Amino acid sequence: MSEAVTDPTMPAMGMAGGMIPGADPVQRLGLTRPAVPSAPGPAELAAMRRNLARCRNIYIADVPGCGLGIFSAVPVRAGRAIVVEEDTSYFDQMIDEAQVRRLGLDLSIHCFQVDHGRYLLPRGSIDDLINHSCEPNCGIRLSPLGYRLIALRDIATGDQLTYDYSTYIGNPLERMACACGSPHCRREVGPFRELPPERRAFYLTHDVVGPFLLDEALPAARLAG
Repeated sequence: MSEAVTDPTMPAMGMAGGMIPGADPVQRLGLTRPAVPSAPGPAELAAMRRNLARCRNIYIADVPGCGLGIFSAVPVRAGRAIVVEEDTSYFDQMIDEAQVRRLGLDLSIHCFQVDHGRYLLPRGSIDDLINHSCEPNCGIRLSPLGYRLIALRDIATGDQLTYDYSTYIGNPLERMACACGSPHCRREVGPFRELPPERRAFYLTHDVVGPFLLDEALPAARLAG
């Protein structure tokens, strides 16, 4: 469930990938998925209305070279949540690395790491469309029910919302080329441990690093301090 509120805390960042053509990862894994009705029922309509109402502070638009992206429709102050996706079912479809390999998926393109060896696939939610930047204006903060996208600096109306994918990468095999356009673009997105110490410390200070990375990240933060 996606949330966006106005004040004091506005509804965080995820994969900018899409579903694999011709493949249904949920069915291939033998996981359960509710049947799609011919017409939405009352519960589905109510959920759709809630999601639409809660997303009034963001919008989707084309991003040259990236496909789609998420943009802010209102000014946002640093430290506030721009998007909140929290639901009791958010983590229900986690898969492990062996399942990722069996599906023939690319960790870097199709998966969002949420724990040691545990991943989420694209599922049509807001975080699927949040693009990477080596100098992002947002960061993802996981919660027991999902995540929040936190503004790392003041954001103006019309700004694209981005986060650093490396803040949720622990697997050394998960890498992708980067052309984000930032003056400090690293040219490659890889594991959090490979970021410069001062950058790791910045993300840790703002609490926008995957909890599963904290054991290896804290020594680097002390070193940077």
